Amino acid sequence: MDGIIKYLIGWKNSQKVFGRLEMLIKTYNLVSKDERLSSFKFSPGKRRTGRNPMYCAFAATSFAGEDYFILRLVKRQSDKFSIGFCPDYGKQDKKDDDIKPFRERRKQIEQAIKEVKKENPKILNKVPFPETDAKGRTHAYKGFERKVIKPKTAEDLAEEFIITVLEWQELFKRII
Repeated sequence: MDGIIKYLIGWKNSQKVFGRLEMLIKTYNLVSKDERLSSFKFSPGKRRTGRNPMYCAFAATSFAGEDYFILRLVKRQSDKFSIGFCPDYGKQDKKDDDIKPFRERRKQIEQAIKEVKKENPKILNKVPFPETDAKGRTHAYKGFERKVIKPKTAEDLAEEFIITVLEWQELFKRII
């Protein structure tokens, strides 16, 4: 069994999934087989544990390193998903370190997005610019994102993910 499917099946008893599991599995199957993303590698999403877990379904990248595009559930809104780009996906700085390289890199990327948006606001044709959930604080598991209302079908969600990823890939090639 595919590792990502196995990971997703592990969510079947979670109330936070709100009946979206079947759509996520089908979306992953469609996205991972789509010719437009044939150069991408896929991995299970990282699920932050603890009192406030994250529900990232899967991650995909065409970049070297740990910069991933993700599809995740929006926990508190059962009618939404989030498509995101996570630099250094899931990596967090240690609280007691003076140097915080992951946070600093995310701030630099956020600033670069603002500059590109200001200089060329029409660079993205089909999707909006990615944003942080909390201004000035890019989350290690959410990254820069856009929330989308749950579409009627997995095919529609897969297409939304693919279009977003391809547009953002061109944006982030300029930045990272």
